[in-house]
Amino acid sequence: MFALIDDKAVVLIPKAGATSISEVASRCLYELPSSTECIAFIRHPIDRLKSCYQFLHAIDATGTQYQVNISSEYLVSYEAFIDYMLTNDDEHWLPQAKLSKEASRFFRFEEINKIWPLLFSSNLPHLNSSEDIQVPKYRHAELLNYYSEDILLWLSL
Repeated sequence: MFALIDDKAVVLIPKAGATSISEVASRCLYELPSSTECIAFIRHPIDRLKSCYQFLHAIDATGTQYQVNISSEYLVSYEAFIDYMLTNDDEHWLPQAKLSKEASRFFRFEEINKIWPLLFSSNLPHLNSSEDIQVPKYRHAELLNYYSEDILLWLSL
């Protein structure tokens, strides 16, 4: 999905500013219009994964329904979540490189507040932010392998 802002398209990547970006979009699209510049903000994949777990855990605790179909049993611990996500695809933790194939320009999500005013005329709200949480290095080598393309992309920026 893409957000159209100032004649540019921004890839909406869950847990990488998608809520804030879609808030300022003139419209959201499922297909990229031809000859439209496409931009993606790439978040460090492990930070994105921790944010996803934290968000889903908080949603589960409140009993709120959300678009991710994940049972509470997989949100009781970070380890249970990792076991689940490594065997179940969902856009909320799918590698960003797979979600942003149409992008021609990439920037680090961590630098979005510095980059945004250089690209767009609108102010970017800070919505749905998460705190950095400490997690065990559970199945860390597998996660690094799963996100290897994202890590290389992020390091190149």
